[in-house]
Amino acid sequence: MVKTLDLKFCKLVYSEKDNSINKEKDLILKAYQLNKQFFKTTISKFEIKLIYSRKDFNKLWGRKTERFVSAFARNNKIVIFSYAIFDKETKWKQKDFLSTLIHEINHLFYTKLRNHEYKPLWLSEGLAVFMQHNQKRFSYKKRLKKIKRV
Repeated sequence: MVKTLDLKFCKLVYSEKDNSINKEKDLILKAYQLNKQFFKTTISKFEIKLIYSRKDFNKLWGRKTERFVSAFARNNKIVIFSYAIFDKETKWKQKDFLSTLIHEINHLFYTKLRNHEYKPLWLSEGLAVFMQHNQKRFSYKKRLKKIKRV
C-alpha cells in the first residue's frame, strides 16, 4: 500500500512496508537544507517518490535503465530508489543515497532560478555534481602552490 507524508517542503510517497522511512526522511531533510542554504532561497513544494524495483523505475523513466541510474528529477518530482534497496537495485552503496538526493534536489533549485529551464545541460549537471560532492568541503587552498619568479 502506498502512503504519503507531508514534510512541509515536499510530499514523500513511499510503501507502507518501507522500514527505512525514518532514515530516508532525515536524509531528505539534510539534502534539502544543503541546497536551500547554497541557493539562499526556497522552492515550491515538490514530490519525492521512493521506488522499490528496477521494473517500476523503468516504467516511470520511460525505458530500460542501467544500474548506474539511481534517481531522476522531472516536472517538480524526484524518483529515487528506496534507501533499503539502494545498493541492491543500483551500482551505488547506501552511503551514496544522500549525495544522490543532494544532486536531484539541486536540479529543482536550478530550474527555479532558470525559470523552469534545465538548460544549459552542462551547467545544470555540473552544479548538481559539485553540490553532490561538495558536502565533503574540499580545501582548495591546500592544492594551490605559490611560485616565486625571479
